[in-house]
Amino acid sequence: MKSRFIFAQKAIHRLDVLCRVMRVNRSTYYARVAGWDVPKSKDDALAREIHRVHANSKGRYGVRRVWHELRHTGVGRHRITRLMRELELRGRGRRRFRVTTQASDRHKPAPNVLKREFCSPQPNRTWVSDITYVPTRQGWLYVCIVIDLFSRRVVGWSSSSRMAQTLTLQALKMAVVRRQPQAGWLHHSDRGSQYTAAGFVALVQAHGGHLSMSRKGDCWDNAVAESFFATLKKEAFNEEDFSTREQAHVAMLEFVRWYNAERRHSTLG
Repeated sequence: MKSRFIFAQKAIHRLDVLCRVMRVNRSTYYARVAGWDVPKSKDDALAREIHRVHANSKGRYGVRRVWHELRHTGVGRHRITRLMRELELRGRGRRRFRVTTQASDRHKPAPNVLKREFCSPQPNRTWVSDITYVPTRQGWLYVCIVIDLFSRRVVGWSSSSRMAQTLTLQALKMAVVRRQPQAGWLHHSDRGSQYTAAGFVALVQAHGGHLSMSRKGDCWDNAVAESFFATLKKEAFNEEDFSTREQAHVAMLEFVRWYNAERRHSTLG
């Protein structure tokens, strides 16, 4: 299996580097390749393409997204499923995480204006936001994101060792500076104290925005943000053991950039 992976990647990376990383002697690699009839069949050529797509996604893509990447070749999904099973390739699994944000008794939440209308006809008119956390050996790293419902692009983000109000403020400030929304835009979130605090409310209003908040205990009211975090945890954090918060922060940044620019999105097609 290792030699086949090296063969599939040698057009992209140097052979000596691949052999060193995969811990395969070059002589062993050449001996195995010499015994192959390359390509033995159409399956061998497709297997190399599957390896390429899977490797480019850093092991995140499962059958469905690999198939979408290769469907222009006319290959069927069942064939992709069979070959990925034979190649022992699979997408990353999902880990369970707990609820992080807590409502505040001091600040009144905004009504649910969004009402699960998760499609926006224009950019920078409706944003959703949420907070999650990542375990590291140094302790929790808290992450806040802001997503534009028009493009499903992550337009603002921040991370911190503390789940304080600055976490949401920094993510929103980034989104406002980068996107410059016109007056009348909507910001939707849960009822966490970081979103109901006077400082956050004032920042939204200062930039011509309005607040919308999910009903109490109803995660479906903020399903887009919840879905993004499920993907982030599954594809960027699930199999990682971060020594420091900085390592988790870098992994988060790398994933957001890849998510915005390259990752296939089922809603957007």
